[in-house]
Amino acid sequence: MELEAWLPCLLVLLLFFVSSLLFFQGKDNLPPGPRGWPIVGNLFQLGSKPHATLSGLARTYGPLFSLRLGTQCVVVASSPSTAALVLKTHERSISARAVPQVCRYEEYLPYSIVWSDCNDSWKQLRAVCRSRLFSGKMLDSGARLRQQKVEEMVRRLRSSEGETVCIPDVVFSTIFSMMAASIFSDDAESATGNAEKMKRLACRVLELSTTPNFSDYFPAIAGLDVQGLRRESMACYKEVYDIWEGVIVERKKQKLQGGGKLDHDDFLGALLASGLSDLQIKACLFEMFIASTDTTTTTIEWAMAEFMKQPKIMAKLRKELFDTLSSTDTKVIDMEKKLKELPYFQSCIKETLRLHPVVPILPYRATDTCEGLGHTIPKGCQVWVNVWAIGRDPASWAEPLTFLPERFIDSPSLDFRGADHRLIPFGSGRRTCPGLPLATRLIELILANLVHNFEWSLPQGVDPSKLSMEEKNGLTIPREHPLEIIPKFIGHKH
Repeated sequence: MELEAWLPCLLVLLLFFVSSLLFFQGKDNLPPGPRGWPIVGNLFQLGSKPHATLSGLARTYGPLFSLRLGTQCVVVASSPSTAALVLKTHERSISARAVPQVCRYEEYLPYSIVWSDCNDSWKQLRAVCRSRLFSGKMLDSGARLRQQKVEEMVRRLRSSEGETVCIPDVVFSTIFSMMAASIFSDDAESATGNAEKMKRLACRVLELSTTPNFSDYFPAIAGLDVQGLRRESMACYKEVYDIWEGVIVERKKQKLQGGGKLDHDDFLGALLASGLSDLQIKACLFEMFIASTDTTTTTIEWAMAEFMKQPKIMAKLRKELFDTLSSTDTKVIDMEKKLKELPYFQSCIKETLRLHPVVPILPYRATDTCEGLGHTIPKGCQVWVNVWAIGRDPASWAEPLTFLPERFIDSPSLDFRGADHRLIPFGSGRRTCPGLPLATRLIELILANLVHNFEWSLPQGVDPSKLSMEEKNGLTIPREHPLEIIPKFIGHKH
């Protein structure tokens, strides 16, 4: 009993000792930064919106600064030039991920394209994604299925005409259905046997991933899992993997019955034909569902909120869509390709991603010691690229806090594919999001149909200029209050 009573005190003393060593070791070579408290460092200074707090610290300490979160040393890049330093100049030395404890599932992490190191499995997955999953040919083959799902969305919204609908719920369900169709050539219920369970698990994993975790800042005691977050996340991973196991076994059985051939031209078929292991396939399927549903939903919700706040932008965008799409039967037109040709529509998407990046902070880890701007980034240090701050940098953008799509009309070559570090919502370099080609198609198709087919109004006559644009902190940054608006179908007028 005495040992148990003293254990917390010994633990605190150990943390104090370790954190003090880290604080003083090599401090002169690190980029400047705010002084922290013993043990916790700058942990309590982050606040509820770390991306905004870090942006403010950059104004004080410069675009490359350091801080200490528990026992973890963190260097933050907050400008296009410092982002290029991290993602281009030292790309190979700062390409590992800072992995949250809740993602350290032994059957997931080594095979993850998001979180694993740039090992052989990671390279194999990247190659498969580039050549098979997200190639132009594969994406074109799934256009008809995506169009069917977006037409189902339009019908559901028509049935709710005059009623308040929650946009993120509508969009999330639509993307979930689109991904199921792309992965299985079927709906999620038929393919997995429990679509609602899949949705619930996906949402819960996202919640756990964004919950502040004591173990991330003091990894020496991560095994204790004092908040129980890792235990719950592991249970969620296992449930998801059990679902994938059944799907993979059934598809392999179909392949045997077909004499080694499959009739399915979908993502799962491509993965099975690529020679990947079952664990690699499970990790890939899991990440496709998680990443595509959450990030794409968030982007579309922010875009609609900005359009609602500025009706003139909505009207201008609807006219461009009307002039292009209404002259042809939208049920047979290759809408996805047409949307690529609309300059104002594309500018609205770029502006949304600038002001509301998919992931506000990109987390990396240095595998070797690096030098830059006269400072040292030590091996093992976490390196965060504050994409949110870069998109609002007044040195790069005129009127950075204003939603102004016209800025991209004047610079049509400036896009979000990672070449220009002023706009990197999907990352840059070898860690650029491999699903970017699919994500852009989903965003464009759903957003175009929401604007082209409906007029929207706020409930109870709320003044659009008063619409709240507060953010909710997370791995992604959705709106603090989900966007709820009222549809009025206008497709029959076109």
